[in-house]
Amino acid sequence: MMSGVKRNCGQRLGEPAWATVEIVTRPMLRSDAINRAKAEKDSYVVWLQIRPDTMSSIGTGTPNNVYIEYTVFSPVAAKVITSGGTYPGRGNSNVILSPRIGMEGDYYLNKAARDLADRILAKFKSHVP
Repeated sequence: MMSGVKRNCGQRLGEPAWATVEIVTRPMLRSDAINRAKAEKDSYVVWLQIRPDTMSSIGTGTPNNVYIEYTVFSPVAAKVITSGGTYPGRGNSNVILSPRIGMEGDYYLNKAARDLADRILAKFKSHVP
């Protein structure tokens, strides 16, 4: 589940010509992300976390029952530039998937990851020449 979120978010973040993305495949704690940001000279660090949505009535362990959080840290100072999160599968969608396919959870999870990347890119758009 996390690998798909990282992949989709990273691909979207890397689409603009002014951005380059390195996806770390090992698990990273918030403190690891802060230390990485402090070690960077000019690169921001995006830390993603998926946690169970404990307020949901949907059964645990499903892709629709998670909350994706993100935090963007500045280089050197590791100051929080922006942060937020989203619940996959909430809200309206123009796509209807057959329940027999079994992809609905992954679709919404991956869409949420791309939406998070769009939020992050919007934050930096005004700072790029």
